[in-house]
Amino acid sequence: MDRISFPTKGVSAVFKHEFANEAIASERTFSRRFFDLRVIVPASKMVSLSAEILLGTTSGDVPLYYGFFLGNLDRPVLFPDRLLSWVSFVGLNNQELSGKHAQFFQAGLQYEFFPKYFLALRANAGNTFEEWKLQLSRKRFASGVGLTVGRETVLGPVEFTAMGGTRHKLILHVNLGYRF
Repeated sequence: MDRISFPTKGVSAVFKHEFANEAIASERTFSRRFFDLRVIVPASKMVSLSAEILLGTTSGDVPLYYGFFLGNLDRPVLFPDRLLSWVSFVGLNNQELSGKHAQFFQAGLQYEFFPKYFLALRANAGNTFEEWKLQLSRKRFASGVGLTVGRETVLGPVEFTAMGGTRHKLILHVNLGYRF
């Protein structure tokens, strides 16, 4: 990505496979795999389009903190160090959905209406599951839409987001500064 906050172009691709085995100094035998692809392309000097897809699955005796969590825009309070245990999902509360398997898609548009001032519209659909099935059906997925007004500052982004979706009519979110 060209910058940490409000990126206007770039690609982030992560494929990760983790495993543990009782025979090799572990208390459990399990594995976890996921693929996350995020692409941002400039449509003009002031407008960028984005898309993200995440597919994740686990097998075996998976500890809770190796599961997948969907919900809200902030890093989760539980298990913040688990890479991609959380996915930014507009229209849900923090870590509202959790499970052994995850399917998620997000599309967005970002408009820099004045230098360092942004307006972003995002829509997403996804869910976590106890059993893996790649079955596209409205009933299987939660969805949400969010509108963010933000500014890049020396101390990090300042953002205000109004969002809602199939589970909640309105959630308001404020972010001040970089996430650690």
